[in-house]
Amino acid sequence: MPITHAPLAVFSEFYLPVREVFTALGGKVSWDNVQVTTVAFEGRDIIIDPQISILHNDTLYNLASTLAGLVKYHLVLKSGNEIHFWR
Repeated sequence: MPITHAPLAVFSEFYLPVREVFTALGGKVSWDNVQVTTVAFEGRDIIIDPQISILHNDTLYNLASTLAGLVKYHLVLKSGNEIHFWR
């Protein structure tokens, strides 16, 4: 799956755009205009912790490893802006 927003590398950790990852997997992302980002995914609500997220150019990013654990998918970052998912 190609993504529009490039992954971020911070201190050897990769961050992925939250909305793009969850939308690609069929989730629905909402934001309360304050701090809380909630994702409706596979019948459950997931709260994205703002303390471990990065807001960059109006896009919320979270650790790739954290996102993989939340969705219970393996995520592989390929060259450029492409992510592969599998269970």
